[in-house]
Amino acid sequence: MMLKTVASFALGRGISLNIARGSVLDFAAPASGVGAIVNAANEGCLGGGGVDGAISDAGGSNLMRDREALPQLQGMRDVRCETGRAVITGPGDYGKLYVPYVVHAVGPAYFRYQGMIMEGREDDPFALPDTLLFSAYQESLQRCQENGITDVGFSLLSAGIFRGEQSMPKVLAIGIMAIRDWVSKTADVGKLKSVTLCGFSEKEAILLQNVGRTILGEGALEISTKERDAGNGRKKEESPKQSCVGEYRDRDHVQRQDWYSGREQQQEIRKAKRSSRNTNGNH
Repeated sequence: MMLKTVASFALGRGISLNIARGSVLDFAAPASGVGAIVNAANEGCLGGGGVDGAISDAGGSNLMRDREALPQLQGMRDVRCETGRAVITGPGDYGKLYVPYVVHAVGPAYFRYQGMIMEGREDDPFALPDTLLFSAYQESLQRCQENGITDVGFSLLSAGIFRGEQSMPKVLAIGIMAIRDWVSKTADVGKLKSVTLCGFSEKEAILLQNVGRTILGEGALEISTKERDAGNGRKKEESPKQSCVGEYRDRDHVQRQDWYSGREQQQEIRKAKRSSRNTNGNH
């Protein structure tokens, strides 16, 4: 199935937010651009189930080599990226992927944060994982800015079984708000021109459009009913891949939110992760 753009919203600063139906594996930047996809990774960053496994398979040995080369965090065995953060591999020739960069974003498995309350938001049981989810999106965009990415395609972070009892619309809304706020508040957005959220199913794509309209407003909507190819920048001669049908069935995701800043945010995340490991063991 080709990746098709079904809606596009103007975010300002020359950047568009696109909603596409299909597999993130089929995402490609325009011929003149530099593309990346965002993988829903775990803290080890060496592969997992769902979309993570599909990206690993498509990226081949070069991607696996670069993932293995990511440094382990000091004092944290087998952890290459903390929950709520993102790391990047590339540039590389990554097998069947159409982009030279892969961002590995680690978001929260919501059920692992049950009973963990964020100070000042005691009335919201999802506050901490929501914050991590928000942060994973923004961290991914920051990695793109640092590496001259012009066009990035996101898998839907924490949108599978790892969202636990959080609602699908809320998980998608957090992603869209994180992207909107990063574009509007970041001093230097680099060369970024477009951000694409990839809904694998028709249901996901429709829900993304509806949430986008609610958050960004009808005035930001540029296209809606006429689908267009979101992968016309492909540089490889392969036909669209058909092996990714199950890639979103069992997503390995984890994320955070920019309601805290600087040192306070980092301390909150690390404290949550220590408590999570003590209670549940490693992801």
